[in-house]
Amino acid sequence: MRVSLESIVADNISKMPISESFDFQSNLDLTGIRVLIVDDNEMYHIVLGHMLDKWNVQYDQARNGQEAYDLARTQVYDLILMDLMMPIMDGFKSVKHLREIEETLSKVDGKVPGVPIIAISATISDTVIDKLTEAGMNDYISKPFSPIDLYHKLSKYCFPHTALKSE
Repeated sequence: MRVSLESIVADNISKMPISESFDFQSNLDLTGIRVLIVDDNEMYHIVLGHMLDKWNVQYDQARNGQEAYDLARTQVYDLILMDLMMPIMDGFKSVKHLREIEETLSKVDGKVPGVPIIAISATISDTVIDKLTEAGMNDYISKPFSPIDLYHKLSKYCFPHTALKSE
């Protein structure tokens, strides 16, 4: 019996914990947001893509930190969702390089772009949080995460005046 990847994703999403006050199926509109998903796990690309599609978010995908770095140098993103442990270049190094470019640009034109970068990882501890902050990441989401967690982070950083109050 052949099972499609989409049906597996749909089944996994339906089993994700969702707050009773959050209706994932309602089309909460985040139109206008552009996100970069960075993860070496194909399943997370599909799951995140499915959620972002529901909210009308445009997104690109990268499979490692080097791809993310290359894309973020040539594209404008409102937010980056960054896995930490990936081949070629991990999330920590990628973010450090991106922040260095932002710092250089701010010296040239006086502006500090500072795209919000949210770490997505199954391994979140006080030590990891310190490393995230040191690398220049703004926040984190623990894997596995619920759609409401992702929605709150997106709205918090992309629409700070209209974000749902969850924290």
